[in-house]
Amino acid sequence: MVSLTWFEGGIDIKGHFSSDPYREFGSLAENFGATIHGDDGERYTADGVLPPSH
Repeated sequence: MVSLTWFEGGIDIKGHFSSDPYREFGSLAENFGATIHGDDGERYTADGVLPPSH
């Protein structure tokens, strides 16, 4: 089970992922039609972490 909470402009993730957490979280975001960007501009997708698109 994974818990996501929003706090001061960030998402806090607690729990256990069954495989690669970045891919699982990216897949979850895609299911919601959302995109997730890290602090350095990286993007999290179901295919893994992608570099910033500057």
